[in-house]
Amino acid sequence: MKLLESFVRGKFNDPDRCEDCIVSTDDFIAVIDGVTTKSDRLYDGKKSGRMAAELLCTALHAMPQDIAAEELFNRLNQVIHGFCIEHDAHGNEIPRASIIVYSHQNHEILQYGDCQYRMNEITVHQESRIDQMNGMLRQYTLEKELMKGNTAEALLNNDLGRLAIQENLKDQYLFENMDSAFGYPVLNGSPINPGMIKRTAVQKGTMVILASDGYPELFDTLQETEEHLQKIIQEDPLCYKLQSLTKAVYPGQCSYDDRSYIRFVD
Repeated sequence: MKLLESFVRGKFNDPDRCEDCIVSTDDFIAVIDGVTTKSDRLYDGKKSGRMAAELLCTALHAMPQDIAAEELFNRLNQVIHGFCIEHDAHGNEIPRASIIVYSHQNHEILQYGDCQYRMNEITVHQESRIDQMNGMLRQYTLEKELMKGNTAEALLNNDLGRLAIQENLKDQYLFENMDSAFGYPVLNGSPINPGMIKRTAVQKGTMVILASDGYPELFDTLQETEEHLQKIIQEDPLCYKLQSLTKAVYPGQCSYDDRSYIRFVD
């Protein structure tokens, strides 16, 4: 595999607070997106999303090159399960992550969660229905507040839209890996849902981009992808007009989410 570009940056521009991780070995290339924590609990000073990313990054290095998709995600999930038992973690304390993996041996992209990829000039992003719902509810609340005379600057410092969906965010873990209209895949230590695994064959010699959902759109170079992100941030820092997200670019942040991008050819 020929690595062309690789980039990770946290929304706070602080590597120690970033919950994204990129793995690049002879057998696998992966982007791991630790889920933003909904709990105040820390593990060795780290939030649960960061801990999930670190656990899965380490575990992926030890996976056999010919492992099948379901077994891969089951083994990664067991790492989180073991951590939860050891630390007596429950509910929103549990480390969680989305992941997208390219298998060199099997020439395929494997997805479990809302990370994204680009191939043959087409971007594929798995946005969950629950995120769409919460994003629209936040958008509705922000637009209502602006119509009532609130200002964008004030809402960046006190995001009433985020507050409106806070209980939904805390409770959405109930839908993880469930066959439900609002169900969505995530590695959380509980049994995975095999039907939620996405597999995409890749023809040898194809350029592939893997990324976390911290990018609103993927392009064929990192520069283009970053320029588009910066344009979105500049025009809509509240992140409700150009895309209805569940959070904004708050003071002290350089983006609305951690982001990872890796481009390669096998």
